[in-house]
Amino acid sequence: KFYGDINQDDHLPALEISLTKILSPLFSLQGSYIVGEFTGERSEISDIQHNSMTDPYNQYEGEGDYFVTNYNEIDLQLLLNLSNALPFLSTQKNSNNYTFYLKGGIGINVFNSLNRNLVSDNFIRSYGYKGEQEDWGVSEFGKEKENLINQPKESVYILGLLTKYEVNNKLSFIFDITKRIGTDRWDAFDEGKYDNFNFYSLGFSYTIGKQIEKEEWISPSEEL
Repeated sequence: KFYGDINQDDHLPALEISLTKILSPLFSLQGSYIVGEFTGERSEISDIQHNSMTDPYNQYEGEGDYFVTNYNEIDLQLLLNLSNALPFLSTQKNSNNYTFYLKGGIGINVFNSLNRNLVSDNFIRSYGYKGEQEDWGVSEFGKEKENLINQPKESVYILGLLTKYEVNNKLSFIFDITKRIGTDRWDAFDEGKYDNFNFYSLGFSYTIGKQIEKEEWISPSEEL
């Protein structure tokens, strides 16, 4: 769910793949790869106006605009096991197999974004498309994406909550809510503010390493 200068109308699907290493009963380290898409539109009745910075080629036609963005992201996150850190959650977890995590981290987001007129579909502005730095004429812009290496790259800051329900020693179901804050260029409309998006996910995890007996299930206070 995207939040920016041009807001997204609906939720769009994305995919995240993660690998997690349990460091202790309290902390885990997680690396993630996420791929997805933003899209949104606004009508001509808007309090946000195009100017020389947001519309350098003077292409906005005054009847609304929309954007489409595709992104790839690699993250590194630290997870705090709240079920072991907080006695109340630890008691609850032992009875229903739930584990709660607080997570934070940083990432690199690689994206391409394209802003067009809503009615005519004519080009306004783009990032990560060929021709942006070339003297081709505006009519050639926004037709072909740069390869992944040459697309814009931005730092992303991450904060979220994750819940895991353990079915057995190998399989768990997860529910994740994560906010990512990054560039103002995700919607191809740059006013110097930070765009952000919430990532809501349902999925599963499977233990591929050696099972450490009760490492996640016993809090330090219980062990003592």
